[in-house]
Amino acid sequence: MAKLLVHESAGVREFELVDPEVHVGRELDNTLRLPDPSISRHHCVLRRTEAGFQIQDLQSSNGVLVNGDRHQAWDLADGDRITLGQVQLTFQNPRSQEDPQAARPALEPSGTVRMSAEALAALHAASRPIPAVQPTRPVRMVPPPSPEPPQGSSLARFFRRLFGVGR
Repeated sequence: MAKLLVHESAGVREFELVDPEVHVGRELDNTLRLPDPSISRHHCVLRRTEAGFQIQDLQSSNGVLVNGDRHQAWDLADGDRITLGQVQLTFQNPRSQEDPQAARPALEPSGTVRMSAEALAALHAASRPIPAVQPTRPVRMVPPPSPEPPQGSSLARFFRRLFGVGR
């Protein structure tokens, strides 16, 4: 499986290239988001081709460098060093070193699977047993307190005097 190694100050992060197109940039709508100010909002795109992968600059401010040379588009090979602004990446594709005539596996990932919440719930429901329902005890309802003030309150005395109630 082809992947990008993103070299960051905290270490190296791996990003597997499973989609036919991987958009790279600073904005949230990119497949691979690199929150670095030297990266353009939509910096570049990696596309799967019959030969492997190609990287293409999307008119970024700092360009795309592959192995130190600036390119508008470049067919990537295993081990290529990519520089996007101040961010260093390494492209790894063990397949590119294999014999191109070698048979490919029958089942290859075809990208991201998108499904509705209902389909996901049905998938999960089919894969696990339904838990037994525990009986609940009835809850006793307590009536709210009476809105009338207690007999000794000053408000009750006021109403008794005003209306002559309770004499």
